[in-house]
Amino acid sequence: MIYYDIQHHGNVERLSWLIRQLSHPQNHINVTYDGDMENLDKLRNNEVCHICPLTFTASLPVTWCGPSQIFQMRKSIERALKFSGWQYFVNLSGVDVPLMSQQSFFEKLSFEKKTNNITSFCFGFKPNKPPYWLKHEGEFERVKREYLRLKIVCDNEVDAALENGSLHPIQRVMERRALYCEEIGDKRLFIRSLTQNEINYRKAFWKEHTYVVGRTWMVLHRKQVEWLAESKYFNQIFEHLQTTFEPDETLYPTVLFSEHNPFKGELAKDNLRYGLGSPKSITVDELSRIANSGSSFARKLHHSVTEIDLVRVLTNLNPIE
Repeated sequence: MIYYDIQHHGNVERLSWLIRQLSHPQNHINVTYDGDMENLDKLRNNEVCHICPLTFTASLPVTWCGPSQIFQMRKSIERALKFSGWQYFVNLSGVDVPLMSQQSFFEKLSFEKKTNNITSFCFGFKPNKPPYWLKHEGEFERVKREYLRLKIVCDNEVDAALENGSLHPIQRVMERRALYCEEIGDKRLFIRSLTQNEINYRKAFWKEHTYVVGRTWMVLHRKQVEWLAESKYFNQIFEHLQTTFEPDETLYPTVLFSEHNPFKGELAKDNLRYGLGSPKSITVDELSRIANSGSSFARKLHHSVTEIDLVRVLTNLNPIE
């Protein structure tokens, strides 16, 4: 019934627990791993899943806030469609956690389809902040610096704006499309301001297309995924975002909530994640509070949460065999 695509990097210990919780005869689980292939081989060799198909795939090298995120996202739906037998596509990260059993989740999806004609779930909104554009001025100079957990190379305008706090595109979504962004290797981004011609082009593009921002995490019916894979509109938005900072939270919400989507009427502005999939780390105390929230999943678990904590708190999940 469900094709799970789990995007993960780093330690794989908790990932084994997640795989066991998602295992069900009607599911297919694919793990897309970005990291040392020895870790992937270790997981592949040690993970035994007789309940449902389990596949492992090496991820494209992904840089946080970089264009590689949307390349990997597109690849995940293309890969999913190579398999038959599933009705819903669910993407997760390896630090996510289910908050209900698979049977309960199936029943929830069935109820939404039968009662409300809702078959897909994605959070998205139209920002109501004024447009923002960062124009390139004067001499160009490359500056190396850090921005939160990113290592970047930028021009003078970006460097100065980050330094004085007038630019913060991770938090302020209107500023993301105001930057040129390119990956330059070693998990590093090149970010610069725009020329006037680039600003004019992007203004015209987003006047023609409605700019929608949300979360990367979704639950999509197969027919929705099939449409995305064949959609010229999806490709148009995808190509434009290839040089935009943090495009992953724009691509799917913009396309799915557009008038081009023939299944827009079956789309809920809710991704079935606790807190709509906020990246805030979930501690043991927080996990206890959200265990019976009615959400289907939560993200992302703090590294201090152990498997023992999960078993103790999440009593409504499938028993671990």
